[in-house]
Amino acid sequence: MFFNYFKIAFRQLKKNRLFSFTNIAGLSIGVASCLLILLFIAYELSFDRWIPNIDRIVRPHAEINFGGNEDAYPFVGSIVGPDAAAQLPEIESWSRVRTYGGYLVKVDQTNQQNNLERQVMSVDNAFINLFSLKMLAGDAGSALNEPNTLILSASAAKKYFGTPEAALGNNLLLDNEKIWKVNGVYADIPPTTHFQADMLLSLAGNEEIKKESPLWATSNNFYT
Repeated sequence: MFFNYFKIAFRQLKKNRLFSFTNIAGLSIGVASCLLILLFIAYELSFDRWIPNIDRIVRPHAEINFGGNEDAYPFVGSIVGPDAAAQLPEIESWSRVRTYGGYLVKVDQTNQQNNLERQVMSVDNAFINLFSLKMLAGDAGSALNEPNTLILSASAAKKYFGTPEAALGNNLLLDNEKIWKVNGVYADIPPTTHFQADMLLSLAGNEEIKKESPLWATSNNFYT
């Protein structure tokens, strides 16, 4: 019986080819478009969902009125994090994020060619636990406590040293002038994240956060 139904349907489709093609093509395009839209929405809504307690993480922003023009910026001064934490017991943890652009990077004391690393951020050590980065090597509680220390993504560690374990304790030369010690390696940050970094540099010792430096009070360049 079912075979007869299919046979009759096929005959009707064959008899009205243009009409059948238009309907089938329209239905196919409609279904495909709906699926693509659903996939796009699901992708957009998945950003940062991998971070535990993401609903409890907030980022202050600055509203600045300059010459009658009002603008909002996603970054604030370096003093906002520590000052707010000192006054508001509700703040359990905080970290600043500073970007300085790309760096030329190579293994220290080698003739290796420089690699341009674009995804580099300078952060406080608390950043590691705040965003639950999975450490493959090194101590999450202290990896970025000292000046001139950094941690690498697994991909970056593999590129420069072969394995996460081999990277630990070695040095990288940045911009052909400053040596940074590798204190840890973390699993690659998922692509559905609003920030990406293959290299996290310690903010410890950074001139912009030193209280004795005038930059500490005037530098409004930190995501917090």
